[in-house]
Amino acid sequence: YAAGSSTNATNVSVPGYWKDGVWTALTPIDATKHSVVYSIAISGSNVYAAGSSTNATNVSVPGYWRDGIWTALTPIDATKSSGGTSIVLSGANVYVAGYSTNATNVAVPGYWKDGVWTALTPIDANKSSGAASIVISGSNVYVDGFSMNSSYVLIPVYWEDGVWTALTPIDATKSSMVYSIAISSSNVYVAGSSVNASDVSVPGYWEDGVWTALTPIDATRGSEVACIAVSQ
Repeated sequence: YAAGSSTNATNVSVPGYWKDGVWTALTPIDATKHSVVYSIAISGSNVYAAGSSTNATNVSVPGYWRDGIWTALTPIDATKSSGGTSIVLSGANVYVAGYSTNATNVAVPGYWKDGVWTALTPIDANKSSGAASIVISGSNVYVDGFSMNSSYVLIPVYWEDGVWTALTPIDATKSSMVYSIAISSSNVYVAGSSVNASDVSVPGYWEDGVWTALTPIDATRGSEVACIAVSQ
């Protein structure tokens, strides 16, 4: 299964997924507006795909499709655009991480569990932040993402059961990004990129907060890690 979007002849992004190379389109809120899938999860014969779908008023609505049926997730403010970025299943529970924009146009990081929103505390509540990926380990909920500080620098972070941990970047004056999180035993792995003093995005990951840079093709060019998995 590979999920994402495919642009049609009218330049509209259609949400969907490929199973063994065969495309399945998912029905958006409004077929004339852009929609996208960012994450997919399989449970038995059920296919869950999370993302966002734009409505007639050009507001991005967060939600997910289960076997092609759309479920909208309730944002903080229905007049503002929000989105789901990652979906994970735990028993009968459906978790979708993402962001929800409030009345002051600040993106708030958080997740929905079975449709109920939980906001995660950012560094600065007046600056936009977002959640990138979510994973469940035992009874613990881990969410990674970015949080903007008062200097408008994006700080890589993760939350464990709502408790925030900042990850040390290469250069604290430069923005960094994270895209994926994985848990192995008690170790927390967060993957993404960190910008160095030369303004080059360096690919790598943090293991329990310790940064490991990965060698790119060309060290003078920007690179990033989009996904991480641990095999023991």
